[in-house]
Amino acid sequence: MALGLLVMEAVKLKNEGKTFEEVVQLIESIKTQFKEVGIPDSLSYLKRAGRVKATQAFFGNIIGLKPILVFNEVGGNEAKDKAIGKKAAFEKMSKMIAKDIVNPIGQTIYLMSADCKQEDIEMFKEAILKEVKVKEIVTEPLGPIIGASSGPGTIIVNYRGK
Repeated sequence: MALGLLVMEAVKLKNEGKTFEEVVQLIESIKTQFKEVGIPDSLSYLKRAGRVKATQAFFGNIIGLKPILVFNEVGGNEAKDKAIGKKAAFEKMSKMIAKDIVNPIGQTIYLMSADCKQEDIEMFKEAILKEVKVKEIVTEPLGPIIGASSGPGTIIVNYRGK
């Protein structure tokens, strides 16, 4: 979705009358501002993908550990923080977003979920809106590639940040 946001920005610039070269130059200068932050529901799929060790997944799942994953400039993801339980993870993610988001009141953010429970989606929306007022939160299904490697219950938010 972060790539999709970048494409939407390019279309907006084109519709404003920018030349192809201007669009390319502007997109190149802002491409790292489009962010993705998320949590998996379980560490089991990260274990299968080789991202965490079996013992980490086992004990992490027992205590409800939620690594907060941030997708970096080179297309990888890294755990920036962690929380015990979804509610705590949603609150930490929302605070991260509030510190980083640009022009929140004029921005639509996208919440992507991999077969998440509706109550989890609503809990995350509430956590975001408690920290920052945005134009709109659009909920969409998470794509199959990310969903397959992170597992059902994964939730990711996409926005434009600093």
